[in-house]
Amino acid sequence: MSDDQSVKAVAKYVRISPHKVRQVLDQIRGRSYQEALMILEFLPYGAGSPIWQVIHSVAANAKNNYNLDKKKINYFRNFCRRRSKTKTYSTACSRSSF
Repeated sequence: MSDDQSVKAVAKYVRISPHKVRQVLDQIRGRSYQEALMILEFLPYGAGSPIWQVIHSVAANAKNNYNLDKKKINYFRNFCRRRSKTKTYSTACSRSSF
């Protein structure tokens, strides 16, 4: 893989605040694949789960598209953008007596 190519994966519409996600991303930036998974396993934050899924997706993309070994992946660039504002709806079911 040359320097101008990169492997990426994107998680869209994750319903966690960007601040919480950035806390976890700052912990794994610059780490290897195995170190990042180990850190995510023991972090007490809820934002670790979607990030864990994205890291596995990056590893799968690297293996399938570029024939890279998972052990050679380093996470040098990861970021989180503010989500778009969407309306959330909650439905309640109630019984009505007839």
